[in-house]
Amino acid sequence: MTALITGGIERLGLSLAKLLQNANRPVIIASRSGEAPSPFQVVKFDWFDSKTFENALSDNFIDRVYIVGPPGSVNSSVIISFIDFAISKAVKRLMGVYRAEDIAQVAFETLTSELSSSKDILVVGPELHLYVLDIYHINENQTDQIIGC
Repeated sequence: MTALITGGIERLGLSLAKLLQNANRPVIIASRSGEAPSPFQVVKFDWFDSKTFENALSDNFIDRVYIVGPPGSVNSSVIISFIDFAISKAVKRLMGVYRAEDIAQVAFETLTSELSSSKDILVVGPELHLYVLDIYHINENQTDQIIGC
C-alpha cells in the first residue's frame, strides 16, 4: 500500500518521505509545483484547486495520507474537503499536524484519554524513541505501544 504526503517537499514531509523510502514503503509526494527531489514519485496538488485532488489520489494503491496543511492561516473547510474526498477514494489512514498547537493538542488528547486495558501508550518525540525503548525494556515487536509525536 502507498502513502501520499501533501507538502512533501517541505521539511517535515520530505523527512517522512525519506523514512518511508528507507523502509521500502511506497510513497508519493504531492506538491503545488509538481516537482520533488529525486527519486520520489510526485503528483501536482494544490489545496485551493479541488480538481487536483483527483490527480493526487488517482493511484488506486494509496491508502494512507499524511497531510501537511496549506501555508498560512486557512479555513479548515479546505482541509476537510480534501479529507472527505480521500475517504471517498478508500483512503484508510489520514494523519496531519499543522501547527505546534496541533501537536500539543494530540499530546493532550493522548495523555488525557482513557487508555486501553491491554496496553500503555507513550507519546514521545523522535529523539527519545530509542531511549524509551531502552528504559522501558520494550523490544521491537512491542513498538505498537509507542505513538511518536
